Amino acid sequence: MEFKKKLKVRLYYGIGCAVLGIVMMIFGFWRAEEYVSSLGLMFLIIGIARVIQYRRITQTEESLHQREIAEKDERNVLLWTKARSLTFTIYSIVLALVVIILQLMEIELIPQILAFCLFTMVLIYWICYFALSRKY
Repeated sequence: MEFKKKLKVRLYYGIGCAVLGIVMMIFGFWRAEEYVSSLGLMFLIIGIARVIQYRRITQTEESLHQREIAEKDERNVLLWTKARSLTFTIYSIVLALVVIILQLMEIELIPQILAFCLFTMVLIYWICYFALSRKY
């Protein structure tokens, strides 16, 4: 039943997203911040959708078993890990090109922010890589 515990954690994550969304909406309306309240609404919708999804999955043993097979199937795991890897690579290259193009256009602040984001993403990747290499 380790998989069932994993789904329960995801359910709590969905509840947390919904609560965060409500808090952000209240804060956004209180401070008259349109961006924060809109973002809060998105968190609320995502949280509710996740709660409904995981409630539906955990209703019957058959749906729980089907979900476990879908998540633990080697082909599916290979596909989503390759997709994440490819996404990381493409995003990094595109972001680096955008930074170079904006620098050539003599725009200063935006490329600095984007370069910092790219650096942070690669730094997080290396930290995760070294942590996982010690674990496995």
